[in-house]
Amino acid sequence: MLKALEQQQAEREKCRRMMLELYPDWKNGILSQEEYLTLKADLNEKLQALDASIEKLRNTAGQYADGFEQENAFL
Repeated sequence: MLKALEQQQAEREKCRRMMLELYPDWKNGILSQEEYLTLKADLNEKLQALDASIEKLRNTAGQYADGFEQENAFL
């Protein structure tokens, strides 16, 4: 589970860097305004999905950690 969380966080960081690189590409004429806006919207959607996935993984990991602590307290 921690590996999945790390992968999601790495993917999120990759998308964030890509988002930062879009604006200079648009300003330098590499991308048209339409391409820039489309790619930006796509990356925003992907970032939101990754944020939700990361939050879900963190909550699940927290539940497992709580479960292990409760079991250990019982013993």
